[in-house]
Amino acid sequence: MSKKIIGILLLIVFAGVVVYLIWGKNKVLKHNFFIAEKKDLVQEISLVGKVKPAERINLSFERTGVLTGVFIQTGQEVEKGALLAQLDVKEAEKRVKDVEVNLEKAKLALDKINLQKAQLLRGDILNQNYEDGLAVLSGFYDETAAILDSLDEVIFGTALDGKKENIMYYVGYDEKFSAAPERLRQLYQEAEKLQEDGLTDYQLAERGVGDIRKKAIESGYDLAVKLAEIIKSTRDIIRHLQDFFIKENLVHEKESIINSHASALAHYDLIVDNCLKSLTVIINAINDYYDTIESLPFDVRTQELLVEQRGNELAEAKNNLAKHFLYSPIKAVVSRQDLRVGEVATANLPVVELISDLQFEIAADVYEEDIVKIEIGSSAEISLPAFPKRVFKGKVIFIDRAEKIIDGVVYYEIRIVFDEDLPKGIKPTMTADVIIQAAKREDVLVVPREAIKKKGDKTIAEVLVGDLIQEKEVEIGLRSDEMLEILSGLSEGEKIILR
Repeated sequence: MSKKIIGILLLIVFAGVVVYLIWGKNKVLKHNFFIAEKKDLVQEISLVGKVKPAERINLSFERTGVLTGVFIQTGQEVEKGALLAQLDVKEAEKRVKDVEVNLEKAKLALDKINLQKAQLLRGDILNQNYEDGLAVLSGFYDETAAILDSLDEVIFGTALDGKKENIMYYVGYDEKFSAAPERLRQLYQEAEKLQEDGLTDYQLAERGVGDIRKKAIESGYDLAVKLAEIIKSTRDIIRHLQDFFIKENLVHEKESIINSHASALAHYDLIVDNCLKSLTVIINAINDYYDTIESLPFDVRTQELLVEQRGNELAEAKNNLAKHFLYSPIKAVVSRQDLRVGEVATANLPVVELISDLQFEIAADVYEEDIVKIEIGSSAEISLPAFPKRVFKGKVIFIDRAEKIIDGVVYYEIRIVFDEDLPKGIKPTMTADVIIQAAKREDVLVVPREAIKKKGDKTIAEVLVGDLIQEKEVEIGLRSDEMLEILSGLSEGEKIILR
């Protein structure tokens, strides 16, 4: 074969490799896949055990206390759930009642806050405050024009001298008031402006709602404060002069005019002061309303947390009360009891021994990784090869706290009782295949175990998208023998490649 032909063949092979790498690498030729779906997932633990005669069960109280009731005798048959004995429950019952009262108080307080919230949100209290404020302003503005005119006459009139303003006449007796005329003139001009603007706000508020009413009340308050300042400053000056006349035992030729000024100022001071007091109360109430509205979500949440806390305390108190009673976990015969009314029972010290009248139970060893998934009361399905057509129901009644080492591996023994009548012919040492339901999730996204693989430190699934394969990182939840719960990374209906 010539070198030219060999070169052409090599070129064709190289081109084919390039085309595969660019176009065909992610092309799906043919793969088995599973469509991700939602279903109930049960985590099961499979064990092999042995049938053995029912063993004795030792029972003890979970707390120390004085025995006040013993309801069994040795040799007596007892049903499952039967009350065997009890401790003194006075303190425990009192605690439950106290916590129930505290919980009820917390709930009532929460209801009160929610009612207050509803009332505040309706705005009844706020609207009443606005109406009260506008009523005060109505009477106030009926007087403000006359007050300003009177102040103008008292301060800037010329009744005392005939030429210069009264205020100049008053301050002429003491130079410490020399700055007062200019200050009063400025205050008076500000009061006139406030009166004009405030009256406008008030008239708008009578026809409006909300913020315009609040503004009108605040404008009226500002005017009252300004008038009070003018009245006080002027009264101080006049009183100073009157005190001087009394001290020096003098009689002024204009005494009647001076007295009339003082009397007018006293009258208007009373009007303005009453208005200020009323508006202060109303404004504080309005501000309190808005402060309360702002703080209500926090108050509600705080009280909700208190209700939750009281609920937890009640659950704890009831749980503690339950520990004062000793019940039979199975139908059995009392083989021993060390109980005497009035004696002290020590926590975790066996006081009753029962022998199950179910005659047989299953003993099985559980690997240490699985034992944490099993609890007292866990459901079990039991299959006996000697009875191939039946599956018996049972439950876990005992988990040994002490480990046992088998071929260097840590195991823990559990015992399972039958929940149904047994057939004749069952014998000790028969082999039992046991499936224990350790956990269950309802309506969760699941895929087969073979759909998931590790890639470095990531857990991934290969998803079929069109004709291409896309890798997605996933988070695994509950695991069964065949299926896995997917917490995140996949969606229902996606096609998952099975390798």
